[in-house]
Amino acid sequence: MSNFFLRLEAIPGRDILRCSHEAINLANKLELTVTFDFNGVRCMACPGDNPESLAKETLTIMTRDYPHNIARGRP
Repeated sequence: MSNFFLRLEAIPGRDILRCSHEAINLANKLELTVTFDFNGVRCMACPGDNPESLAKETLTIMTRDYPHNIARGRP
């Protein structure tokens, strides 16, 4: 794992599943953590993560009153 992370900006109006796939593909290629904000949720994509899991957790946090706003696509 790298000592760095890459922060991206998602294009407004995009689908969270598509953003999750792209972020995790990039994380796998670069072997580092990729983060981006999506509708107020900080999304973390690490190498080997599951895009469907990241998208689902992001949507869950968006629709509920959670004490945190960080989603991760754990395998």
